[in-house]
Amino acid sequence: MREALLVVFEEETDPGRFSIHRLAQYCLDLAELFTTEQVPVVMFLRLGRLPEGLTLGGVRHRYLEFRYLPARCPI
Repeated sequence: MREALLVVFEEETDPGRFSIHRLAQYCLDLAELFTTEQVPVVMFLRLGRLPEGLTLGGVRHRYLEFRYLPARCPI
């Protein structure tokens, strides 16, 4: 059995159009297709305000916690 690491890249020119929910959905879909670890990386071509992560849940429980690695590559 071979092990693999899946690196998911997303390029976003305008940080204001970035959707962490969409990226999380991509990663969840890939997790269902492949039984491997993932590293979501987003390459931003312009500077802007970015969400650090996504947490679903309440005060008592967290049901989903999602993070990604931001790569700021301003042009």
